[in-house]
Amino acid sequence: MREPEGFVLALVNTVDPVRPVPDLLVDAEGCRDFLKAWLDTAPEPDDAGAIRAVRDRVRAAALALAEGRSGREVAESLDTLVTRVAFRASVRAGDDAPAVGMAPAPGTEPADRLAAYAVLALADVIEARGAGRLRQCESAPCEEVFVDASKAGQQRFCSKRCATRFHVARHRHRKAGGSG
Repeated sequence: MREPEGFVLALVNTVDPVRPVPDLLVDAEGCRDFLKAWLDTAPEPDDAGAIRAVRDRVRAAALALAEGRSGREVAESLDTLVTRVAFRASVRAGDDAPAVGMAPAPGTEPADRLAAYAVLALADVIEARGAGRLRQCESAPCEEVFVDASKAGQQRFCSKRCATRFHVARHRHRKAGGSG
């Protein structure tokens, strides 16, 4: 798996009503393309439903954290995703010292493999950035989840495009005689 933060955000943001195709995992081809790009694995066509279910559970966990819900509640939800996945530890050379990593055991089904890597990646993001830095874009209709990388922790939008859309809409609303 490539960079954990990019991976988990790419997974949870495969659903976005702003895009011409709102769900990138809508079919077996989309699932195959995503898993091939991020995990170098190719699911069978009948794995698509299970893959979407994993995405939905991980997205729900990320949104729960973005809303400030209990870490315990989120942990219990994610734990049920990976309970049946067999993991194996691996040791690889790091810059200063050996690094230990966890990965699903060889032969793990694609949806379980996705679940394992998604939970590990989300845990990495929370450890590195803090659960409070996970946010959902405030510029409707965007529903992207992002990690607030600002110094002050005040980022409200996933991108400059969404920030602009939000502020232009608010300006037009005011000009039309509305408040706020």
